[in-house]
Amino acid sequence: MEIEGGTREEYAAVSREIAEAQPTSFRAWWITLLAHRNASIEVRVDLFERALNHLPWSYKLWYHFLVETVEALRNECLLSPRFAVADTRFEQALSYLPKMPRLWLLYADFLAARRLITRTRTIYDRALQTLPVSQHEKVWTQYRQWVMSIDSMATTRTVLRRYIKLNPEYKEEYADFLIEKGDFNEAARILVQILNDEGFASPSGRSEYQQFMHLVQIIAENPAQIRDVDGPAVIRQGLSRYTDEVGNLWVQLSGFYVRQGLFDEARNAFEEALESVVTARDFGLVFNAYVKFEEEMLNLLAEADEEATDDRALLGQINEVLGLPPEKVEETVDPREKAVEQGLTRLEKLLERRPLLLSDCLLRQNKDNVKEWLRRLTLVASDTSTLLKTYGEALTQVDPKKADGDFSAIWLSFADFYRRHDDLKNANLILHRASGVIFRRNEEQVLVWQHWVEMLLQCGFVADAFEVLKTALFRRKVDQTDPNHAAVTYVAHSPKLWALYADLERTFGTFETTRAVYRRAVDLKVVTPYMLLNFADFLATAHYYEEAFKAYESGLALFTWPALYDIWLVYLTKFVERHGAEKPERARDLFEKVLAECPTDRSAIFYWLYSRFEETHGLLNHSVEVLDRMTAAVPYEEKLEAFNLYIAKVGTFLGITKTRPIFEKAIGALKEKEVIMIGLRYSALERKLGEIDRARGIYVHLSQFTDPSLDLYSLWRTWEEFEVHHGNEDTYREFMRIRRSVQAKYALAPPTLDQIKERIQAEEAKK
Repeated sequence: MEIEGGTREEYAAVSREIAEAQPTSFRAWWITLLAHRNASIEVRVDLFERALNHLPWSYKLWYHFLVETVEALRNECLLSPRFAVADTRFEQALSYLPKMPRLWLLYADFLAARRLITRTRTIYDRALQTLPVSQHEKVWTQYRQWVMSIDSMATTRTVLRRYIKLNPEYKEEYADFLIEKGDFNEAARILVQILNDEGFASPSGRSEYQQFMHLVQIIAENPAQIRDVDGPAVIRQGLSRYTDEVGNLWVQLSGFYVRQGLFDEARNAFEEALESVVTARDFGLVFNAYVKFEEEMLNLLAEADEEATDDRALLGQINEVLGLPPEKVEETVDPREKAVEQGLTRLEKLLERRPLLLSDCLLRQNKDNVKEWLRRLTLVASDTSTLLKTYGEALTQVDPKKADGDFSAIWLSFADFYRRHDDLKNANLILHRASGVIFRRNEEQVLVWQHWVEMLLQCGFVADAFEVLKTALFRRKVDQTDPNHAAVTYVAHSPKLWALYADLERTFGTFETTRAVYRRAVDLKVVTPYMLLNFADFLATAHYYEEAFKAYESGLALFTWPALYDIWLVYLTKFVERHGAEKPERARDLFEKVLAECPTDRSAIFYWLYSRFEETHGLLNHSVEVLDRMTAAVPYEEKLEAFNLYIAKVGTFLGITKTRPIFEKAIGALKEKEVIMIGLRYSALERKLGEIDRARGIYVHLSQFTDPSLDLYSLWRTWEEFEVHHGNEDTYREFMRIRRSVQAKYALAPPTLDQIKERIQAEEAKK
């Protein structure tokens, strides 16, 4: 109680007495140190030394003693002998407590602050040798931070290489540090190790691709510093691993050589790239970089030439000022000018080669690209030897069954080349070889045979053209098991070739041979509607009318709608012209047959022909009945036209009054716009006949189909004029009442889509 109530000095004195009375008690010494915490450094050092003499293994005493020692020397001159005393104290502490990492780290920091690099490194190394492995990470963390802060890169590399052996994942951070310090050679070596280690996991999440592109960038941008890594070999290795970056890698490789001043090597790399890339994107990257390189080289040469010219001009001015005779200039070509000319020529040739180089690239990507082969043939068309070589490459490299496009086009172009040069023998040989190729599409084989025949005809070899055509259609026999059987059979049954054969016989053959060809084509069912019509016309021209009609009948059995449309149309027209008056019943049977099977959207013309036939060769009542059937059978879009035709015929032959039932039927069958149009015609007819009440009734009926505010079809205006001329006050009042009621109905009801369109049309008409 006396101690607690006394002064601080008394408390310190009592504490020291207790500590001296109990020298082996840590608590006593600690209380004494706390009591003297404001004492001078000499007093506290004395207390720490006395305490440690009795308790030399006390970590707490040593740690605080060393901390206060370091703090006391913070502003001391580095040459002071007190630092040596402090080092001695650290060594004493470590001799008693070698397994305490904080003491080692404190000692290392103390030495590092004094710029004692060797001693600091020695302390870290001693700590790693003394401490257990489980505590090494604590040391290495501070060790790495220190060694990365010093200016000795050799020491840094040595230390961090040791740490990498302990922790390989640190390679990535080490490489970034080296790049930051400008040690690109060591950074490249580390990145190569990372890429070669398949089990390496990037702490920052970088992919192998990102690591590789980082390495390539370092190599390409700093070739002079890369000694331990074969830069070109690394970049070339990536060409096969990362196909999406081929163009970029070639550009980086060329840049590697350019930065070293190896311009010829850079050009070789560019040329090799242009001959190996397989995509248009990569080609664009490489070619643009190549052109830029040549332009920069040309600019440098031009600038050097200009400087030399300026130097010569300046020298001449100096000689003139000094009165010296001008120097004789040998009349030789300046090497700089020659280099400029060579550079300009090289650039022009490169730009001229671009289309061919791009074509090479696209064909490497897909050698079966027929369109690109044809474009390439166009590019080399001016050079005959190159053109023939290109034809040979195309025909040998393209797989006919995998061709992307019509492979036959190349064969035909090759044959045309020889024909243009009057070498018909080679042209025939080429087409003969082409006829044996099994193309991806059977139509291509047909084109080859057709082209062969047409070429012979153009050259005047008609007999040879017949021979070739007969070979294609008749004389090639292939076994059923042959894989080419389908293609040969397709050619033998090609409608195009049969049509060509028929045209040739019709032009150069006899009637019998031509008819035989047409009959054979019909029997094989290879005729087209157009070919069948030609056959029938050919027979009719030769006055074989019944055979012509049989040809039409055979066509009706071969084809279906809509192909039958033209056949029926021509057949009926020709039959009516030939036998309309003689065989009306047969004509009627034909018309009834076509109307029974004809689609409704194509039936109007046949109804009209039927009606005209009855009008000309049959009975008038039958003609009217056919027109009546037509109004019911045709689709709605054609009904108005059908009714108009029906009304016109009845009015012409039976009188206007006979059209009233037709008008009434039309009004009942049509809708809105069409009903108003036909109704206005009906009302006009009644007005002409003087039937005023009937006309007014028609107007009343039509009023429900159109809005008076729009009056798109002029119904209300026409009705109003009608009432003005033929009505009275009562009828006009009734007209106004109906108009208001209809207008109110349309105002209340929501507009339909058709009504909206009508209103838009009305507004546009007003504008």
